[in-house]
Amino acid sequence: MANKNKFTPVETHFVSSDSATSIQSTLTVFGKLISDAESKPAAVGLAHPSGDIGTLHRSLVFGIRYGNQCQTLSQPQQVWLPSPDGPADECGWDPAQYVVWRNIPPDWQTLHVLTTRKPISAALAAGIPAAPRLQSASILQQSTGSVGAQVTALVQQWAQMPQQPNLSDVLANLWAIFRASDFSTVGVPLLLQLLNSQLGVTIPASAITPTLTVSGLIALLG
Repeated sequence: MANKNKFTPVETHFVSSDSATSIQSTLTVFGKLISDAESKPAAVGLAHPSGDIGTLHRSLVFGIRYGNQCQTLSQPQQVWLPSPDGPADECGWDPAQYVVWRNIPPDWQTLHVLTTRKPISAALAAGIPAAPRLQSASILQQSTGSVGAQVTALVQQWAQMPQQPNLSDVLANLWAIFRASDFSTVGVPLLLQLLNSQLGVTIPASAITPTLTVSGLIALLG
């Protein structure tokens, strides 16, 4: 006798192969455009995420979707983004108030605009490079696993990721995606504390730049 309770998926339960790949590997971003703040990529020292020469906009991001997880940022962040794809239509964002950017590569290099008050001497000093200096070499004496494996595992713990990061992942991007707070004032101190407590190494905060990748961090410690 046929099973009367057999479930038959309908059209809305399916997703195309292209959409599945897009959902897994890119960011969907929700926010607003900032008035009178647009420029060509070359003028702000960026490459367009799609490789064309379209306009970039300084934008205020309120939330993201990464994979199937919708997240609201605890504090909106200003970044440069390409032209939006239209009104927001996912994750509960009001399409009358917010726009959406789809298929943003997580490792695309943008400009993160931080608006903080500080003495001008301190603000300018932040741009002066400092040579990374390893104050403890105990990491090299670990008996289990390579330096790379240890650092990758710590980055996963630090960013609270469900899986280990790729070597090419940018630390600031991982922090924005999974922790949704300021990288410089929150993420960097926590990373330095974790490196010191777990691996016994100390490096200057200036070495953890917004463009530093996982492999770059490994190189600093190796």
